[in-house]
Amino acid sequence: MSKQIVFADRIMGAFIQNGTVRLDLAVLEPVAQKEGKTSVRATATHQLVMPLAAFVEGVRMQQQLLQELAKQQAQQRGDTGTPEAEVAAPAI
Repeated sequence: MSKQIVFADRIMGAFIQNGTVRLDLAVLEPVAQKEGKTSVRATATHQLVMPLAAFVEGVRMQQQLLQELAKQQAQQRGDTGTPEAEVAAPAI
């Protein structure tokens, strides 16, 4: 089985059903409106379904990634050591 790559701009919904976590993934699409203006609409394209334990492990991995990003940003700004409890999610 080959690896599939799925792009998502955001998670539109998250649900727990029968011991699995279901994440609705969405992409943002431009929508033409009156007077030449354009807005953006989120459209669900895929649903990721995984066991609850795997989801919890995935969240732990994402938390570690956010901590690493915060450290990198602090180094780029030249900040001195900020306690991890005070580190906010980095602006991306």
